Amino acid sequence: MTIQCWICEKNANTGEHLLKKSDLSKIYKGVSQKAPLYFHSGVKKNIPIGSLNNDRLKSKALLCSDCNNTLTQPYDKAWEKLSGSLQNNFLIHRKFRKIDGKKIFPGASEKSLLDVHLYFLKLFGCRIKEDQIPIAIKEFSQCILNRTPHPNVYLKFGFLDGDSFRTLAALTPIQAVNEHGNGTVFAAWFYYIDKIFVEIIFNKVNNNSVLKHSWHPKQKSKRLEFVNLKQERRPSENRIG
Repeated sequence: MTIQCWICEKNANTGEHLLKKSDLSKIYKGVSQKAPLYFHSGVKKNIPIGSLNNDRLKSKALLCSDCNNTLTQPYDKAWEKLSGSLQNNFLIHRKFRKIDGKKIFPGASEKSLLDVHLYFLKLFGCRIKEDQIPIAIKEFSQCILNRTPHPNVYLKFGFLDGDSFRTLAALTPIQAVNEHGNGTVFAAWFYYIDKIFVEIIFNKVNNNSVLKHSWHPKQKSKRLEFVNLKQERRPSENRIG
């Protein structure tokens, strides 16, 4: 049976890392069969992972190699650079509670921040496809193909504070609100790497309070908020470590 890439509908043969490999490699050194990581999900815990290329770290919603390795490479690189800044300059970002896109992406902040948005759009699309969430996947693919922002997807950036937090790499389950006849009108999930998090929000409800502290490319702001996440909202599933 031929599997189609959900972005371009060509034959698909590659899996996207749902936790970016460059993020994982920064906090987990020397992963091997003799020194594995342990993967935990809502189904099973302590599954040994002997390589960062393990298929358990990848989405089952496959992409073609052109979309995964060429088309979306600028999106991957933009998040890799932003993630590196957030980790390497964590104390500065935490102190001022701001992310200055102009300093991280000098001369290309608007385009690069859009690419960050599109990177998480790709991850979100993979999860929508894999988990069969009733959100129109075609809107996601068109935004990725045309390098345009999705009108209903927002990002919120922040940090886990306090010495009690150990090294963490995790995705939370997607929490969704569905309306009869309208599919999903709200959905949100968290991407965690070390003490950094991104909340990815799909919002079609008329309630702006859920978007407090969030960012969207249409805002044209190059300064993003960097907020503190309370301990009780830590993830409970799909984590490594």
